[in-house]
Amino acid sequence: MLIVLGGVKRGIELTNKILMPILALMLVGLAIYSVTLPGAGAGLAFLFQPDWSVLEDPSVYIAALGQAFFSLSLGVGTMMTYGSYLSKQHKLPSATVGIGIMDTLFAIISGIVIFPAVFAFGIDPSSGPPLVFITLPEIFHQMNFGGIIGLVFFTALSLAAISSSISLLEVPVAYMMRAAKMSRKIASLIAGIVIFASGVTVSLGMGRWSNVTLIGNRNILDSMDFLSSNVFLPIGGLTMALFVGWYFTKQEALESSDLTNQSIGKLWYILVKFIAPIIIIIIFLNSLGIVK
Repeated sequence: MLIVLGGVKRGIELTNKILMPILALMLVGLAIYSVTLPGAGAGLAFLFQPDWSVLEDPSVYIAALGQAFFSLSLGVGTMMTYGSYLSKQHKLPSATVGIGIMDTLFAIISGIVIFPAVFAFGIDPSSGPPLVFITLPEIFHQMNFGGIIGLVFFTALSLAAISSSISLLEVPVAYMMRAAKMSRKIASLIAGIVIFASGVTVSLGMGRWSNVTLIGNRNILDSMDFLSSNVFLPIGGLTMALFVGWYFTKQEALESSDLTNQSIGKLWYILVKFIAPIIIIIIFLNSLGIVK
């Protein structure tokens, strides 16, 4: 909250200029160490050896698209909010390509950090969230210099969480500043308090309120995860695609996206107006279990 309170230049931009290089160095260092562990080859094979048979399963493509939504924060307004801060000298196409490449690159590096270590110590790679918070600490305990490696890993994880929290908090703050004419200080305090209170409530679902279920048999955390990932993200993405594709004129959409190349611009406009909404609806229905 304090970082967002500092504003775009002195808060968000300055913090990310410091955190991102540190995070990158930590991840690369951990990845190098991880591949040197005995048995790490099995983890690398698990990560990189393709299983072409799964391409016959349509749900794989839907899951991949859903992961792209989550990983790139599509549908929550983060990209739109940050994009509004760019000057005219920055072009959106090159920025989006760079974001996609870096996101994929560090996702791969993160996989190299985790899976070789998991296989080196004979751990089930499909453990889910407990893999990070329960299994990996046990692995670090068994490693030489495991205390130091664990400290670096969880510091990197914390930095990644902070950077994500900054971007997500900036969305409601920017909205309140523009729509309600609030100062950044007031908007940051209100949004920060609401999100903090929500986070405390969700965390209690893993403790004192663990027997509370909201959606089906899901506890509070799983229910919030289901709503945000499977409902709000697709609806947000669909709304944006429909707004750009059907509310904007074609000329307005192309000018706003800096797509001056006629061929690429026409293709992009068709994708946004027709293809993207259909795909997002399919993802949405699949996440609800309506389409398999």
